[in-house]
Amino acid sequence: MDLSQIVQQTTEHLQKYVEGLKDYDSKAFFYKKDEMTWSLGQMYEHLAISTEFFIRQAEGCLREEKGDFEGTKTSIGEQMFALGGFPPIKIQPPEQYKAAVEVVAKNKDEYVPIFTALIERLHAVQKAIEQNPTTYKRKHALFGMLTATEWIWCVETHLRHHFRQQNELEKNLL
Repeated sequence: MDLSQIVQQTTEHLQKYVEGLKDYDSKAFFYKKDEMTWSLGQMYEHLAISTEFFIRQAEGCLREEKGDFEGTKTSIGEQMFALGGFPPIKIQPPEQYKAAVEVVAKNKDEYVPIFTALIERLHAVQKAIEQNPTTYKRKHALFGMLTATEWIWCVETHLRHHFRQQNELEKNLL
């Protein structure tokens, strides 16, 4: 996929998550089947935080700071890009990257402006990349050195990956 396709799909994913908010009342949004399972709210918070982080990394590449023109992807990064996304399994982050504190969801209505702002930033980053297609890279903890476009690809694949979790959490509500 080229950058415009990545951004188009990412925008559609974010809009789908926004639309999904209409289907949940507050009780459903915060419902946890058990202590090991996130609520829909926690998933939305995770998506908001990680999407903002990935976009910020792409912006850092554009500013050519805290990275390098050198470096490659890790073997895991190469596999992810070759697969076109995350494998269809539950993925646990390495222990050092797990949050010390549980992810705390905001009120569901707060995610509409958050996701809308992320879409706006995404399009601004797309324009900036198109104007300056730098090969500058920043390090992803698991995937290795990534360009701005690759960081935006991470947003798309990460959002797509969590649709499976969203479906599973919705089934728990039944």
